[in-house]
Amino acid sequence: MKFVNFSALLFLLNEVSFNLVSGKAINLKKGKALTEEKFVLETGTAMNEEKNDCTKFYNFIRGDNKVYSLDECCSENAVSCEDGRYITEINANGALLEIRDFTGFPYFPKIKSLSSYSNGVKSLPEELFKLTTLESLSLSGNQIETIPPSIGSLKNLKNLQLNNNKIKNVPEELFTLTNLEKLELDNNEIETVPSSLGGLTNLKELKLDNNKIKIISDDLGALSNLEELNISNNQLEAIPTSVGGLTNLKHLILSNNKIKTIPDELCKLPNLKYLLLENNEIETLPPSINEIKKLEKYDLSNNKVKSLPDESPLTNIKDEVPEKESDSKFTLIFIVIVCYILLPICAICICIFLIIYCISRIKKRNGASN
Repeated sequence: MKFVNFSALLFLLNEVSFNLVSGKAINLKKGKALTEEKFVLETGTAMNEEKNDCTKFYNFIRGDNKVYSLDECCSENAVSCEDGRYITEINANGALLEIRDFTGFPYFPKIKSLSSYSNGVKSLPEELFKLTTLESLSLSGNQIETIPPSIGSLKNLKNLQLNNNKIKNVPEELFTLTNLEKLELDNNEIETVPSSLGGLTNLKELKLDNNKIKIISDDLGALSNLEELNISNNQLEAIPTSVGGLTNLKHLILSNNKIKTIPDELCKLPNLKYLLLENNEIETLPPSINEIKKLEKYDLSNNKVKSLPDESPLTNIKDEVPEKESDSKFTLIFIVIVCYILLPICAICICIFLIIYCISRIKKRNGASN
């Protein structure tokens, strides 16, 4: 009898093993085999612990524990997929999808782009920095106050947009992202930029405007691939001489600061096309400004500059700039000469007119008396 029971137990174990391997589950209560699909319908969870990307996505967004097919989320306008299997892009812009809190955000092994615009995001949890395949992270227009040091783990990041937030400090780990090409930190409350700024050797566009920055490190000159730099509307008092290292710079915007002088090194940038320095405290321009060859647009209005250096190429560019002192003197002399010539002629004309008028009056009186 014991041998029979033991044989039955072995048979039952063999059936359970076979059904599990073949994608079935045993419902011991009902004494029948279930396919994985039926198991999911009864339990609401997947037999396999590793969920597909769409399941992870909807579990996070909807707060449920259901299983979703791979094509459900990939048909969403806010989500892009690769091969219909892996999520590669999530765009939560507030209209199609809204993500206010990234706590518990799932891991997507092939995600490349993640954005959440103006959704009231306040913090960046550690889950975000496990997405090491990210190439673009855009979290503009939120309420973020701190960038965690873990940002340094996103080594593949090329585009980072954290503008229009409440950020006060920038961790040095951010400047270890050597693949970064675009960094937008404008419209925050940043007061200082770490000296490790020069670590972003592949950076092409840097926006730091509308902050509270007073000093820019000399390491700025290490950004040899930089093409656009905007530090307008800050409290800068000086332009570092290392700016001469920005040999690929095309656009330089330093408007609305407290800058007093322009270093010679700036004037030797070989590819500079746009130079905006309006609303500063600049008094004189260095003679080296004549060395700017490719400049197409500039603005020096609302400074203390009284004149441009002689033979400056700036005089051939129409823009807001103080008129040369020699030109204004010439204009004044011309007006004086014209008046000097015209006034006597006008006086003679007036005298002739008065004589003719008097003679005509006398003739009328004599005719009346006769």
